[in-house]
Amino acid sequence: MYYTLLILQCLGIVFMFYELIHISRQHPSKFQTLLLLLVGSILINNFGYTLEIAASTKETALMGVRMSYLAKPYILYLMYIFVMEYCGFSVPRWAKRILFSLASFISVLVMTCDYNTLFYSHISYTTSGLFPHLILSHGLIYKLYTAFFAFYIIHMFFACIRFSALHNSRLIHRQVLLLILMLVSCILGLLAFLFNLTGGYDSTVPAYIICTILLEQLIKRYKLFDSIKLAKEEAVEHMKDGLIVLDYDNQITYTNDRAQHLLMFAAKTHPDPLDFIREQIKAGELIFVTTRDASTHHEVYEKCVYEGSLREIYHDDIKHGSMIILTEITDRYYYTERLQTDVARKTKKVIAMQRSLIGSFATIIEARDGVTGLHIKNTGNFVNVLTQAMLKDARFSSQMTNEYAEMVTDAAHLHDIGKISIPDSILQKKGKLTDEEFAIMKMHPVEGARILDETLKGVESDEYFQIAHDMALYHHEKYDGTGYPDGLSGDSIPLSARIMAVADVYDALRSTRHYKEGFSKEKSIAILKESRGTHFDPVITDIFLAHIEEIENVFEIHK
Repeated sequence: MYYTLLILQCLGIVFMFYELIHISRQHPSKFQTLLLLLVGSILINNFGYTLEIAASTKETALMGVRMSYLAKPYILYLMYIFVMEYCGFSVPRWAKRILFSLASFISVLVMTCDYNTLFYSHISYTTSGLFPHLILSHGLIYKLYTAFFAFYIIHMFFACIRFSALHNSRLIHRQVLLLILMLVSCILGLLAFLFNLTGGYDSTVPAYIICTILLEQLIKRYKLFDSIKLAKEEAVEHMKDGLIVLDYDNQITYTNDRAQHLLMFAAKTHPDPLDFIREQIKAGELIFVTTRDASTHHEVYEKCVYEGSLREIYHDDIKHGSMIILTEITDRYYYTERLQTDVARKTKKVIAMQRSLIGSFATIIEARDGVTGLHIKNTGNFVNVLTQAMLKDARFSSQMTNEYAEMVTDAAHLHDIGKISIPDSILQKKGKLTDEEFAIMKMHPVEGARILDETLKGVESDEYFQIAHDMALYHHEKYDGTGYPDGLSGDSIPLSARIMAVADVYDALRSTRHYKEGFSKEKSIAILKESRGTHFDPVITDIFLAHIEEIENVFEIHK
């Protein structure tokens, strides 16, 4: 039996050498590097243990143990990294460093076991059993090492299960089965050794050889080192876009790294992440996700935007499945958004400057009339009070919105801009105007509309332009149709102009002009009531009068 074990150990060494040469000749990749290190570590461990069981003295056997532990602590570490990488789960760099340091610490402890009892509390040599061998009593660190062994196995097992669940494919399932068999062989080897079921023989050694055989099957059967296949996989795995391949039954057969992140994120808020993505694509909607930046040493999350497309896969005119391509458009989306925001901001600034310029111009025009701009301020404030009240009135719910009220208030200061065309001799006349002079004065609404057509059209929004145009052109129209310039009546007069008419006349009544003294509050109210339904819209007049105290407060402030 003893010589049989020696022969098997030597055959294992030869097989390891063959595997090492075979792997070294393959196309360089991350998997090749990992497997070279893994198989090399198993080879050193096997060689050291062969020396241990072939030894005839305690010192020689202990030399074999030290040789084994030059590599043994790294076997599971490398196997862990390989399985996690193969299953598409990246191990953070800091975690790799910690696990490597622990493996190195174990190796150092064994190298110096003559001077410490942390790993082996006692070492003796016996000639009984199947063959002469060392009896190693385990210290505290050995027990921790066993715990780490269990951690590696459990974590790899769950990674395989998760990888299999994410890819509903028989091909993937068969690959995962090989990995699970590899883990099972490790578990059985360790349990047999810990419970002394092999008469002192370290059963983890052949377990690692079995692992190598299973890895060999994984390599050959699934062409792990095929250069073209590797190049394609490498390109697909690391591209910024997500790729999901579906079979004929719409089951996932493959996802690249980016797609896995997207599916995992979508799964947090949607029970069926694949269905969610397909629905977004069908609706033509963008997909917003938060992903972790794996290139950094700490958790950094960024909002990413994807545009999805679904393509069917045909070969020889036969449909074999489909694929979902999730194209990242984050930079383009946010650039467009920033550009739109910037354009809107600058447009708003230009419009504000233009309105300010036109408003200043209107103030200058009013100054020609001896009003010094107070009429513009007053009417604007009156309109604001009136529109805010109308917002709460159900009778105007179909027309009066917050945006409309804001635009009417803002456009109020432009209603008399047409007075620029009126001669000073008429504007500043202290006496009553002649019929000819009044006819010229009556042209200012038409001139105002013309000026606004030339200055605001195409610059302002269509709605704002129309409001300003109507207020300038029709604020002297009367509800009974006796006003000017077009003799409109009732609701045919635009709402903005009907609002402006009440505010304009009330300020004219209350204010002092070069041709008259201002009327009292009571007389002005009486005139408005008298003109209700003839000059002014009766409903608007009622609302205006219902808020007369607020109107008067505004008037007194700017008086």
